[in-house]
Amino acid sequence: MIQKHIIGSMKQTVLFFIIINIVLSVSSTSAIYVHANDGQSTVDQGKNNVYESEAFSILNKMKKAMPTAPPGWVVAGETIIDSFPGSENDAARQSYHFAYQIQYRRVTGVKEEKKKLNEVYIESSERHGEEANTQINDLLRQQTAAALALRKATRHKNQAEIERLNDELEDNGRKMRAIHEDVDNKIGRDVAPYLLKDTEAIIEIVEDDEKVEGLYGEPLSVSNAVFAFRSEGEQKGPMIWQEGKTVVLFGPWQQAGNGVYRCDILHKHQSQRAQSIKITITGARNRALELLNQMDQNALLSLIK
Repeated sequence: MIQKHIIGSMKQTVLFFIIINIVLSVSSTSAIYVHANDGQSTVDQGKNNVYESEAFSILNKMKKAMPTAPPGWVVAGETIIDSFPGSENDAARQSYHFAYQIQYRRVTGVKEEKKKLNEVYIESSERHGEEANTQINDLLRQQTAAALALRKATRHKNQAEIERLNDELEDNGRKMRAIHEDVDNKIGRDVAPYLLKDTEAIIEIVEDDEKVEGLYGEPLSVSNAVFAFRSEGEQKGPMIWQEGKTVVLFGPWQQAGNGVYRCDILHKHQSQRAQSIKITITGARNRALELLNQMDQNALLSLIK
């Protein structure tokens, strides 16, 4: 009965992941918007017109600089700029920065890869679940006996026995968790070669950002960039691969600590042009480098004074 329960639970987990994949596939086709800072101060209409004109110019240049979708890929979403976009505003400094984002998704071969991944996951889950059944059943019997003995010790107010049985129950709980963790690790190793990788890439361009934190990884050499780093992807759970990031900084950026970089942005009344550009590409290493090389970097750099 326990074996059927475990196998049934594994199959429910598989169904859950399949449903999540479908939901993510649908939701990620939505357009990407630039969000406004709720604390943005009110400026007069003349300044609004200036910043609106600047925003359209900057965002359209960013859009035009983006590469086309690679063969077998589609553009799944991007920032909408047909109306005045929100901007993040530091009221004290009147410093604005705008962001453009575009999302690419691979369509070629993905259906077949998902099918194979789900098959491997189901087979591995059932096999390792069966292997763990004997240990789990033994622990369940021990826990049942300990729980009954604890009730008896409680009625007799046998404090020493109560403490011993509580320790035994906690120890059994740790062993049970260790078994489940071991099963998850074994499943994760089995499915690792079949994880869906290089199925999505996201480019985000931010103008006049002033601070980046948690920027670690392998230093990259990118023409005209002051800093560039690559962090690799990793497996998240038995069926999910999280792609790494490539971050490239143009402009007067300086390191301000471990993984922290700052850029001093002049007040907008002192400079109406962009002063820094930050490019973040989330995706597989080769795909990120391909997209970076194919975008019109000269057009982006022309935004900087």
